[in-house]
Amino acid sequence: MNGLTRIQKVSRMLRFILMAVMVLLPVVSLVCWLSFNILPTSVDVLNLRSIPIEVQRNLSLHSRLLCFAASFIPICVQMVGIVVLMRLFKLYEQMLFFSDANVACFRKLGKVLLAQAIAGVLYVPLLSLAITMDNPPGQRRLAVGFDSLDVTALVVGIMVIVISWVMEEGRKIQDEHLYTV
Repeated sequence: MNGLTRIQKVSRMLRFILMAVMVLLPVVSLVCWLSFNILPTSVDVLNLRSIPIEVQRNLSLHSRLLCFAASFIPICVQMVGIVVLMRLFKLYEQMLFFSDANVACFRKLGKVLLAQAIAGVLYVPLLSLAITMDNPPGQRRLAVGFDSLDVTALVVGIMVIVISWVMEEGRKIQDEHLYTV
């Protein structure tokens, strides 16, 4: 099997894996929030360590649904990123490596990473409010955070956008050489 055939095969496999992940992301989050009160405290499926407040294990259904809604913001951004990656792998399946569509996918991926950083900043205060919603007045908490994952998403997002810019310029130069007599 040559390299191009392997690229096609791996791209197809990754596309199907990403499709499954896209479906599972919101489902797993919803199941985890609905069963939050019965999950053992050692289970950190929801990554609550980034929330700087104490989390009680007796959240009302209303609070758990609000927590799911807050977590759905970054999940939506991740799902958009997965769609873009699926589109990119579809292009690789079609043996298109340096087309306008590839450059557009990379540019969109960069923007998705920037959006992921923004979603992370929104997620923390919304989740902290949802978690403490049932507390009596005066005991509700608002947490604000900007962690290393947000910084990483920002930096990598900017780098991917610059890479897409370089790819676009390289594609233009290649096109000029193709059409130069």
